[in-house]
Amino acid sequence: MITGLLHKDPAHRPDAARVRALLEAAAAPPAPAPTQVARYESEERRGFRPGRRTWFGLGAVAVAAAVTAYVLVAHPFAGPLPGGWSTHHEQDVAATLAVPDGYQASYPDRKTDKSHWVSYSDWSGSISVGLNLVRRSEDTGHSIQDSAAAQMYADNGAFKQSGDYDLGMPAGPRTQPLEATFHGRKAAENTVTYTTNDSRNPLPRELRIFYYKTTGGDMYKLTVGYPAKGDFVARGREVARTAIANLALDKS
Repeated sequence: MITGLLHKDPAHRPDAARVRALLEAAAAPPAPAPTQVARYESEERRGFRPGRRTWFGLGAVAVAAAVTAYVLVAHPFAGPLPGGWSTHHEQDVAATLAVPDGYQASYPDRKTDKSHWVSYSDWSGSISVGLNLVRRSEDTGHSIQDSAAAQMYADNGAFKQSGDYDLGMPAGPRTQPLEATFHGRKAAENTVTYTTNDSRNPLPRELRIFYYKTTGGDMYKLTVGYPAKGDFVARGREVARTAIANLALDKS
């Protein structure tokens, strides 16, 4: 069309109607290609052999899923503190805990217990949120491991081998160890499920334990315990997620 408009002889140039028609044809979208029916019979006979592009696509999906899982682990709860919750700064453990309103606090008896911990529980005692701090400067028994993950795996091994007397836990509980992050630094978690070894009244219990080692070498352990069966399971897991996500340390 452009060549015709530039022709020296005006008689060979297209008129206005022809120009308009050509411009409209150029502006119109091309007609869609005829629909092709995919044939799967031959693919089934040959077997599926993914090519490089297919593997790349599958790899991208896997990476996306892994990134999503990492984000959920690193940030298990997003948004402001839920209604009916409050925060409590505990100087002895140098941290601020978030717990549901009405939970009752317990502290060490300084006459006999020099360790650093605080525990909050609901009135029934079914759900508890406890934070324990082992200071590097006071760790004469060298109980602090090299990292949060190492501490978690050490405890996990002890649970598997001998249980935990103070928790009424027999040997061999079901555990779900997991490495995580806390404010961009390495942390760890474990979910432990067991039935207490009380011969008269055995109870199903679940623990969600969060581990974090500070840059100064102190080890934090946040433990949330709740029933593993019944109406309190969902509430206990919600308390665990929210308490871990909203834990704030004075020095990390």
